[in-house]
Amino acid sequence: MAKQRERNGGRRTERGYTVLELLVTMVIVSIMSGTAISSLREYEHRSASAAADIAAVLKRARGKAITSLTTVTVRPGSDTTLVTTTGSSCSATQTVDEMLDYTLPPDVKLVSTAWSICYSNRGLSTSSETIVVRDERKRESRAVQVVLGGGVRLQ
Repeated sequence: MAKQRERNGGRRTERGYTVLELLVTMVIVSIMSGTAISSLREYEHRSASAAADIAAVLKRARGKAITSLTTVTVRPGSDTTLVTTTGSSCSATQTVDEMLDYTLPPDVKLVSTAWSICYSNRGLSTSSETIVVRDERKRESRAVQVVLGGGVRLQ
């Protein structure tokens, strides 16, 4: 908001912004810039973000297997989704647990869908797997490794 100041009996008027108005404007612009930059960074590294999300899903599945004393299986539903099921054993009929299902971000896909990870009621994995996700736009890949002990690590 521009203000007018009169000096010397109204002969000279100055127009301009107060320091407070400039500071408020600078704060608003910096907040908007910070938000835009963080959004762009997430967009740039979608494969890394997806790999971290998959690792989190696997860790939650392992935790659920331990706390509920059931087996929990995580497998691809397609090249863009993970499906989680629970049951009394890895070979028994299992029911879908939609709370742990995950959909990959757009243009990020699983390189292979020929894997399945089953956590026993003690949190141990029945197989060792490396899950690779690929960002189709950037041609960038990230991997998540699951070891027999049930541990999960990003590569």
